[in-house]
Amino acid sequence: MKDLKEMLKLGFILMLICFVSALILAGTYKITSPKIAQQKINLEKEALKNITGHVLKVRAKGYSGNIDMLVGVDENGAITAVEILSHQETPGLGAHILDKWFLGQFVGKIASRLNMSDIQAISGATISSKAVMEAIKNEVK
Repeated sequence: MKDLKEMLKLGFILMLICFVSALILAGTYKITSPKIAQQKINLEKEALKNITGHVLKVRAKGYSGNIDMLVGVDENGAITAVEILSHQETPGLGAHILDKWFLGQFVGKIASRLNMSDIQAISGATISSKAVMEAIKNEVK
């Protein structure tokens, strides 16, 4: 009987800790979610300043998750700019899709004719490189 009371007491304490933790987490989410949403909007506005022509929002499935980007295309179908808005790629590998040398490879190329022979993939991050290229090719028509 003493063991049962002790177990119930410990269970109640654990439940209380979980409840308080859940409240703190919910409060943090409620406070930070509007700021995060505003930050995403500001990031997109900033990226739009660097793009000319028709702008498309494109999503690719990378190695670790979605890659959201903006792609500028002129009236001839040539890419004017590519800006990565968000990604979940591996730091140090797939995250190199943000590098200017990688994104700069797309500028001037006809989106509908892109293939991997046109783009130098990031070493160790071929999936991420190919995901960006395929998304641009498939979404920009």
